[in-house]
Amino acid sequence: MLYKISIKNSMNIEGMKMSSNEIGLKDIFCFLKRNQRAIVIFFVMGLLFQAAYLLLTPNKYEARWQIQMAQLVNNLNNLNNIEEPAELSQRLRSISAYPGEVLQSCGVSENKAFGEYLGGVLRVEIIRNVANSVEMKVVANSPDLAKRCADSLVAMIVAQQRNLLEEHMSVRESLLIELRQVLHREQVQIETLKSNEMGSFKHFAKLSRVNSLLMRIDALQEEILMSQKYPTKLLSPVYVASKPVSPKWGVVFLLGGILSFLLGVIYSLVRTEWRKAT
Repeated sequence: MLYKISIKNSMNIEGMKMSSNEIGLKDIFCFLKRNQRAIVIFFVMGLLFQAAYLLLTPNKYEARWQIQMAQLVNNLNNLNNIEEPAELSQRLRSISAYPGEVLQSCGVSENKAFGEYLGGVLRVEIIRNVANSVEMKVVANSPDLAKRCADSLVAMIVAQQRNLLEEHMSVRESLLIELRQVLHREQVQIETLKSNEMGSFKHFAKLSRVNSLLMRIDALQEEILMSQKYPTKLLSPVYVASKPVSPKWGVVFLLGGILSFLLGVIYSLVRTEWRKAT
């Protein structure tokens, strides 16, 4: 019986010790009140540092737009991209994709443009569930520079895809010329067969070949004609925000204020423990 009472008393003592070691809201409040001067100094110093950073960091303005690839028409009247969005995105990573006038319009020197996408000036994003378009963004020190850079990039992509389209069409036009020459020879041979082998198997074979050639020629002519109707174009025009996208004052002050407060608390804790140890 005495043994049970002693165990119960020891458990009560341990519980009292644990409850006395727990930190409550009152202890936290007292700690902050005792060290409010150091915490306020750190907080003010942090705000001053943030203000200096924001004043020294130049504003960045963003221009954004969506552009659709030039389209080709195949024999089944289906539209195909002259250049896939992923191919365009990969091509624009290289500095060799940009002529000198584009670099000048974007205010980018050749030394700084060797990073991906003009050294970070340009961003290219493939639009989900859209197989023929990309979204592009440009960041510059002023709205005018952002607009000028965006316009030069749009003109550059339009010209480059027009060249790709012309190369593709030149192959089709060469094939069209060859088919017309073959058609002319076949028609000449049919004329010679009319008088000698009219209605023969050879005559019908030549007529079938001529019909096949005419169908291929018509398909190529339609492809060449229709492919000129789907050039590279803007799905959404170039839009330049009037407000800078960076630096973000609210985010900087919020995160900086929290960090400054935490640094003040940590300093106060370290100082308190140091005083206890000494």
